[in-house]
Amino acid sequence: MRKTLIPLLLVALPLAAQTVYSYKDSNGNTVFTEQPPSNVNAEPVKLPSNTQNVAVETTTSSQAAPQKKAPKAQQPIITHVTITGLPKDDGSLRANDGTFTVSVQIQSTGPSLPSYTYQIIFDGQPYGAPQSSNSFTFTDVDRGTHTMQANVFNNGMLIANSAVETFTVQRVASQRWKIQPR
Repeated sequence: MRKTLIPLLLVALPLAAQTVYSYKDSNGNTVFTEQPPSNVNAEPVKLPSNTQNVAVETTTSSQAAPQKKAPKAQQPIITHVTITGLPKDDGSLRANDGTFTVSVQIQSTGPSLPSYTYQIIFDGQPYGAPQSSNSFTFTDVDRGTHTMQANVFNNGMLIANSAVETFTVQRVASQRWKIQPR
């Protein structure tokens, strides 16, 4: 592979630096050439400065009319992201073993949704990696006040997030108190 790639690069580099000329032949076709013809008035073609990825396409009068570009598909716009399964207005969540499940809900406008990934920020820290499921199960969460926010990603880029929700987890004490006789 390397043996064939190096000669091709050596041939292509001088071609990229050369001037390209265009003129009309006797049939009315546009002709592109690297050497200006002596018997025809050829004009230099202005190419972009980076010609390594530019292809010069020749057209003739016998070819079909220019193609129309397809209309750009309308992208969905996320209007609202919410976390369901949490109490409202700084409320309390009863979870005796510290286990509960929440879901991320999206409201959007436009066509059907692409495949988003979701991530929960729990007490200021990511709760695992982004995942395709919008449902999250929390286990062994300590009692007390916590915060939660949902992030929505599309192709690895953060595109929307929810408001930060504050809630309190109530659970039974993990220690058993023994009553000591006097």
